[in-house]
Amino acid sequence: MQRKISTRAELIDALRVASELEHQLMAQYLFAVYSLKRYTYEGLDPVQLERVRRWSSSITLIARQEMEHLGLALNLLSSIGGTPSFTRPNMPQKADYYGQAGIKLELTRGNLATIKRFQRFEAPDQLTKGLLPGKDVHQSDACDWCHRKEEVSSRAGLSAMLDEALKEGEEAGPRLAPMPSFGWDSIRELYHTIRDGFVTLATTLGEKNLFVGRPSLQIFGGPGGRYSVGSMDDLNQYDVDLIGVTNLASAKQAITMILEQGEGIAVNPSYLPWTHFCLFTVIRGEMEELGLEELGARPVKSATR
Repeated sequence: MQRKISTRAELIDALRVASELEHQLMAQYLFAVYSLKRYTYEGLDPVQLERVRRWSSSITLIARQEMEHLGLALNLLSSIGGTPSFTRPNMPQKADYYGQAGIKLELTRGNLATIKRFQRFEAPDQLTKGLLPGKDVHQSDACDWCHRKEEVSSRAGLSAMLDEALKEGEEAGPRLAPMPSFGWDSIRELYHTIRDGFVTLATTLGEKNLFVGRPSLQIFGGPGGRYSVGSMDDLNQYDVDLIGVTNLASAKQAITMILEQGEGIAVNPSYLPWTHFCLFTVIRGEMEELGLEELGARPVKSATR
């Protein structure tokens, strides 16, 4: 059930959960990528090794974007008067730590089972509906999703689509339940809830009274941001693009950016292969095709529960 945020405190709590979640995903992705083989003496032929190196590059890209998402979540948090939050539980944790979202917190080597788990983390709601916790996304459905032709082809179009979804939710009424306890069924639902909370509070409180955080406390910039040139721009160095959040429009922009990069939202067809879900879908397919389900990763001891 979709939750409804109606107070600043609830929105702050939701953004702290989002920050924690992005931190957790980044740590798991990095553990997996550092376990992948890199050298010829590790038992792979040159063709296999090159493929595994490509997987490493893809997962590193995803982890970097999760760092970007963490920064965006913290900017959103700061914009409404919250304080940065880098807290997270130690791993491993039980599979239901994040409720029905099925995000099991554990550090595992980059084998097929791990990639399947990551693929489900980033899967669109349409492909996980009805799947029991711990069950894998159907690969054939995933491939169809990643080759679809999407009608929405711009960030403005995506924002309009999300606004329409909010309007439909308001008309439905009963499916919106009040908080205090925060729960969600997927990463996408978490960010939909946060976005709806910003819209609701900007209406009830007014944007001036909602966005009370000092912009100087945020970190923003990067290739598409305010600081696009200059040797002192550390964000440019790592190709991290963070949006400064000062009003409802920039808050929507930050959330849409998170959704379009990985969490199953509709995107321009030219960008679709680079979304987190589709990158993991490709890696899974190649692992299965090449028989590298276990051979691509070193025998690293996992932190599981």
